[in-house]
Amino acid sequence: RPPGACGQPPVPAHAMGRHRAFTTLHSTLRLSGGGNCLSLSTGDNAQSLNSQLIKAARNGNLQRVTLLIQRGADVNSSNDAHQTPLIKAAEDGYTELVVRLLKMGADPSVVDKRGSTALHYAAYNGHCDAVTALVEAGVPVNGVNKFGYSALHYACAYGHGAAVDVLQSYGARSDIANGEGWTCFEGI
Repeated sequence: RPPGACGQPPVPAHAMGRHRAFTTLHSTLRLSGGGNCLSLSTGDNAQSLNSQLIKAARNGNLQRVTLLIQRGADVNSSNDAHQTPLIKAAEDGYTELVVRLLKMGADPSVVDKRGSTALHYAAYNGHCDAVTALVEAGVPVNGVNKFGYSALHYACAYGHGAAVDVLQSYGARSDIANGEGWTCFEGI
């Protein structure tokens, strides 16, 4: 790394090790605007890249997500809860990132440990644009998780009227009962 890149001192050559397997070369990418900086290690293993990818998606960092995927991170990797970068981006309403991940091959039908898709998370949090992007990418609007909850159940339960309207405009059914027998308008 050049001295002072991203405000960090250079790594001394003796600290990097002599064997190629232990040597980590750093590349730094300075992004335009705001002096943001990304640093990736070319020696990172796939598991590390995938963990970094999920964290970057959770933080809505579009540039880092793109760079990590270009470096070999799996766009459909998941954490211990089986949540993918797409699920994490949808959960926090990073619609531009949702769209980018879909274009880069993210599978919109992947479910987490609870059987929830990215659409469930977007609806739960009322992120209408992410809901639209996911439904248009092919996520079944009436899909239910392990507890029988549809995206519409979550949008209704948490008072996201605009998300309810979007889901219903794509054919979400209000007569689907969850595992306890309640429809979305009866309660969760």
